Amino acid sequence: MLVRDANRLVAMAVIRSPQITGMEIQRIAGSTNVCDDVIRYIANSRGLQQGLQREAALVSNPKLRSASSLRLLGLLASGRSA
Repeated sequence: MLVRDANRLVAMAVIRSPQITGMEIQRIAGSTNVCDDVIRYIANSRGLQQGLQREAALVSNPKLRSASSLRLLGLLASGRSA
């Protein structure tokens, strides 16, 4: 719930927490209720975007910028993960 906080610093602290699980990251990546910076951070962090399901959630998120989306879309098309 804290990742949806209006304060960007709180949301970024949540996503950088070592206690966050892969399933939570995947759910956040597909959510449109989170800050743009959090989506961008997940897309640019290799450790957080592992897995085709997470990459698909990021690509389908309208808050992700087109350059990042196209990079991930190319990886999805080739069938490999970043």
